[in-house]
Amino acid sequence: THPDILTLPTQIVDTFSRLSFDNLAIRVGIHRSCSSEDSAFFEPILAILDQIPGCEVVELEPMECGATGWCHPDASAREKALLVFGQAEESGVDIIIPTSADCLTHLRTCNFPGAWKYSSVETMDIYSFVIRSLKEEEGRE
Repeated sequence: THPDILTLPTQIVDTFSRLSFDNLAIRVGIHRSCSSEDSAFFEPILAILDQIPGCEVVELEPMECGATGWCHPDASAREKALLVFGQAEESGVDIIIPTSADCLTHLRTCNFPGAWKYSSVETMDIYSFVIRSLKEEEGRE
C-alpha cells in the first residue's frame, strides 16, 4: 500500500469519540487477507474494534483460505472456508471480520444455512459490524 493512501477504517477511527455503542459482550475473530502478508486494513480494523465496549478480539491464525470460493465454488474452496470457520468455533468466536472483500465474499459464499456443512459463526464486514453495534437513540423509531 502506498504510504499516502489512507483506508476508510483509518479515516473513521477518529470519529468514534462522538459515537455511542452498546456493550456487546461478543468475541470477534479477525481473518487476515489471504492475498497479502499484512493487509492495510488489519491495524485500522483492530483500532476500531478496540473502541467498541464489550468487544473481545481474537486474531485468527493466518491461513490460505483461497479466496476462490466465489470464482470457483467447488469442494476444495468450501473446505478451505470451513477450516477458517472451524478455527473460529474452536476460539469461541461469534463473528468473523475479514480484512479483505475477497475473503469476506469467499467465506459468505461457502457457508450458508442448509449447506452440507454449516457454521453458526457469522461473517460480516467491519462497517456493518460498527453500524450494528451503535446504541439506539431513545425515542428513535
